[in-house]
Amino acid sequence: MFESLPFALFPALMTFAGAFDFLTLSIPNRVSLAIAFAFFPVAILAGLPLEAMALHLSCALVTLAFGFALFAGGWFGGGDAKLFAAAALWIGWEQILAYGVAVAIIGGALAVVYVMLRMLPARYTAPPGRWAASIRQLELPYGVALAGAALAISPHVAWMTAAIA
Repeated sequence: MFESLPFALFPALMTFAGAFDFLTLSIPNRVSLAIAFAFFPVAILAGLPLEAMALHLSCALVTLAFGFALFAGGWFGGGDAKLFAAAALWIGWEQILAYGVAVAIIGGALAVVYVMLRMLPARYTAPPGRWAASIRQLELPYGVALAGAALAISPHVAWMTAAIA
């Protein structure tokens, strides 16, 4: 029972990141760092070879560069880019394409919801805080899409599921 407990870190931290982004429109660096740093002891505990860990690290570095390109283009926030890379570290090359597609689908659905909410009169979308303002300005908490996709994809990541089984 307790052997699978370390594998709960990734979904728990990603859920926290998504919820935090939804509520504040920001993802603290310490959350992305916690996700990234948690990978190494869990991977070692799971018996992931060093070569495989290096491949996961290369996936994270490539996605970080891609995330910063999206940030430079105004499509992504800086926190989103770092969270994307931290998640990619856990997911690896094996499922990164599926993760990216899931992020795009969930992010697109989130955008549609925000556009629909934006059409409503302000009195219907005006709870206190930054959330209501984000709808009016169409600022998407993309951490929600990143977290949702990570929760959807992580059960299909071979090294995590093999270690739990």
